[in-house]
Amino acid sequence: MLMKTPLKTADQLGISDKVYKALLEVKHEFEAGNISPSQFCMAVVRTHPMECGTIACIGGWVGIYMNLGVEATHKMVCSSYGPIRALYFPDRDKTFPICGKKDAYTASPTQAAQAIDNFLLTGEPKWDEVMEL
Repeated sequence: MLMKTPLKTADQLGISDKVYKALLEVKHEFEAGNISPSQFCMAVVRTHPMECGTIACIGGWVGIYMNLGVEATHKMVCSSYGPIRALYFPDRDKTFPICGKKDAYTASPTQAAQAIDNFLLTGEPKWDEVMEL
């Protein structure tokens, strides 16, 4: 019988329970296709709500699911530290080592869901592996 690897706890990941819960919700929404590619961009923390849809990165969507305003979301994401910072701000040197390889700032919602899953399981988003999908 295969054992499923348990997710790390919020404490183990160095994040609050609210952020943890929001990450699980955002991951589900990405996987379910409820956040479209036109509403997701790793290069944008979060735009103001628009008729055509809000555009946000992983951290931006976490802020939305935490019911934070635009400025509070920017503050939360931009002041993040510890392991979650790598999820919010992929290291371009690690994720773009050779010409022609897509970096994490071009990730799709599906790839973002996998990065969140990796983070919740290991504490690392593993963007290099995700971008190979």
